[in-house]
Amino acid sequence: MNPVDITFEELLAAASSFSHACLLHSNQAPGRRYDWLVALGARRILTLPAGDALSGIQAFWAAVAESAGAGTAAADSSAGAGAVASAGAAAAVGAAVGASVGAAVVASAGAGEAAVTSAAADSSAGADGDKAGCGWLFGYLSYDLKNETCQPELAVGHLESSGLDRIGFPDICWFEPEYLWVCEKGRVRQIAGGPWLELVDRKVAGAAPNDLRNTTPILECDFDYPQYAQAVEAIRQHIREGDVYEVNLCPTFFSRQLILDPVEAFERLNTRTQAPFAGYLRVEERHLICASPERFLARQGSRIWSQPIKGTAARGRTAEEDERLAAGLEASEKDRAENIMIVDLVRNDLAKCCEPGSVQVPELVKRHTFPTLHHLISTVEGTLRQGLDFSDAWRAAFPMGSMTGAPKIMALELIEQYEHSRRGLYSGALGYVDPGGDFDLNVVIRSLLYNATARTAAWPAGGAITWDSNPEQEWNEVQVKAEAIQRMLIEPTPT
Repeated sequence: MNPVDITFEELLAAASSFSHACLLHSNQAPGRRYDWLVALGARRILTLPAGDALSGIQAFWAAVAESAGAGTAAADSSAGAGAVASAGAAAAVGAAVGASVGAAVVASAGAGEAAVTSAAADSSAGADGDKAGCGWLFGYLSYDLKNETCQPELAVGHLESSGLDRIGFPDICWFEPEYLWVCEKGRVRQIAGGPWLELVDRKVAGAAPNDLRNTTPILECDFDYPQYAQAVEAIRQHIREGDVYEVNLCPTFFSRQLILDPVEAFERLNTRTQAPFAGYLRVEERHLICASPERFLARQGSRIWSQPIKGTAARGRTAEEDERLAAGLEASEKDRAENIMIVDLVRNDLAKCCEPGSVQVPELVKRHTFPTLHHLISTVEGTLRQGLDFSDAWRAAFPMGSMTGAPKIMALELIEQYEHSRRGLYSGALGYVDPGGDFDLNVVIRSLLYNATARTAAWPAGGAITWDSNPEQEWNEVQVKAEAIQRMLIEPTPT
């Protein structure tokens, strides 16, 4: 089959054949460089806990890009941007393979706690470590990377993550794909991998047949309304006392003993929501089914930009109701105030890594309409400071202010105090880094996290708590945000 004729849907169907896969879809949204990207299989994989993970990712990317023939870009980045990992990350990566950081990603790793592996298991032809890769990385940052990027001085406190983790995603996982297709302006290009026909006869492993999906899953939540209202009032008291201005509080909805076909579930959710930052991720038995409307951070050349969302309203059943709900969202002083507070936080974050005076806000509190929801979105951009690279930008801005609150460190401490479950990959970021160091990462919201081995799914949903928050209204907003996921689970599978 000619690569031009390959569709996203055909590649999605093949994703179940691989232990690692990442598919990103813009659904024709404006402002996206690629219509979609599909990364299947893993030649090399980096998995690290929070601590010095960002330095490890930078070193991993530099070595992968260099081995793919992008040596100049990787070397330039390494010289000026800290792409050579710090001692802690270098030791972690090097210990995994018994090699230097620069050579680590082209050597086979041992089992157990190895941080870097050459992933022959995904390759139909066996190990291919002697061949040049594509130089692209796909993966994620989990919310718990906050314990690295936002750790306060010991005299002030210590960030940690102690809640129940139902799914078990590692703190970070990035991989160089075996197969890679990108679609840009309607044109499909295959960047890595053999002929498409190689995939046709691959044995599908790890996906549940469609007819095994539960027809009546039991949906649970780690908050009931009285508990949620009590937490909202407690946060309002912190605001009254001047500890914080805004906190994002996220109940976790979950289902146990759920048998699910993750690929089919993503296809259904994406068809329904048409989200501009949709994604499907598989890391062995763990799956992410994402319908995100929000960009965390992107880079193209020296420009970096973020597009935080604060303010959400459901779509109406009629045109008149829809316009009334949208107008009400735009007129909401509370939602506008929340958005502007987060814009100020993002401006401060980007100022840490951008050229002085370059941070601007070209779009402030603008309404964007999607198939299921209205959102208020702002755009904050700047010029990345010379000598810095993508990991420096991530360190400055992660986790995103729209999912934490302000001031950020105090908000993170209160989230840990009042939420009942560990967020894990939820409110983290999913995306890619290309061989030149450009990247695009979403915010992992409106998402289902699924562990196929444990048969457990979780889909947190949250909202910003401010002094003006009404517990009942906030609870209703949480239900609206979780509705698309829950409908996808409850409604029968189309035949």
